[in-house]
Amino acid sequence: MLGLILVLKGFGTEEHRRGLPPLFRMIRGGGIETLLTEHEHEHEKILAHARRGFRANARQLNPRANSWYFFFITEMKTQGIGPVFQVSSLDGALKYYQKVLGFKEDFQFGAYAGISHGDACVHLCAHRFHQRPIGGGTAFVFCDEVDEYFQEIKKNGAIVKVEPADQPYGMRDFVVLDPDGNQLNFGCGIRPAGVADHT
Repeated sequence: MLGLILVLKGFGTEEHRRGLPPLFRMIRGGGIETLLTEHEHEHEKILAHARRGFRANARQLNPRANSWYFFFITEMKTQGIGPVFQVSSLDGALKYYQKVLGFKEDFQFGAYAGISHGDACVHLCAHRFHQRPIGGGTAFVFCDEVDEYFQEIKKNGAIVKVEPADQPYGMRDFVVLDPDGNQLNFGCGIRPAGVADHT
């Protein structure tokens, strides 16, 4: 996402604001984020915020005092999320997730591994550096169907906690556990979100 912050120093009064050039009024009217600061300390706070929260490229258009600064801001774009399940045995967990649930191993580094099924990924952690409890993880995996997959993994020996069922929140889902008790919910939409059954 690309945004624009325009910082002006020394234009503090309403009269000054009315006298701003058309470019500023155009930017402001176009819905792009625009900030007007009146004091030096506010200006510095904005600069600090921009540097801390964004990748900012500042360009000074006028070298005089009270000059214009444009900050072209690029926000970070997230690319995914990987829940981390604490397990007692990495080898045992990998075997279960691959042989029973049909995941594939993406990487392994020491006592830590990443697995995936389609676009969904989970990380498995067997080291105890952070002293996390074993078996307390939960993740919801969004799918395009669940029944055929459920029958397949049930034959493979999946630890079933809840069988597939239509839910009032618009999903059909089921729940399985891994050998350590980490919980995976698999679900697909059966109606628009928020449209519940009426009896």
